[in-house]
Amino acid sequence: MFLYQIQHVFFIASGGSEQKAINLSEPHKGIILLCHRESNSFAAAMEIAAYLRSIDKKVTVIDVFAKNAQQDFIHYSQLIEAINNISGQKAAVIGHPSDWLINSTIDAEILKKKIRYKTFKSAMARA
Repeated sequence: MFLYQIQHVFFIASGGSEQKAINLSEPHKGIILLCHRESNSFAAAMEIAAYLRSIDKKVTVIDVFAKNAQQDFIHYSQLIEAINNISGQKAAVIGHPSDWLINSTIDAEILKKKIRYKTFKSAMARA
């Protein structure tokens, strides 16, 4: 099972499509919303994305007329593939954060929940 599987890509052509998109997205966990900057398409995509994220769905929004839209789509797809490839793997946490760092701890439960990454503590080797 893929943790971040993109199952549907929706093109939000105009405003007024929010409820239909939400209904169509119901059985899916991962969705890419494509939009543009006219006819309230972008605003509708933002509303749809906000709602879907509030019910724990994975959503990205790409403006198809943006300069790097194609690269963003490819990059996002590659990111999803990379996350899926490391899902379920183990990672060693070596050492401890330095005292001067204020927010550098690794929360094993978050890693386990978000990407099914299992961490374990490993002693630092002495040179």
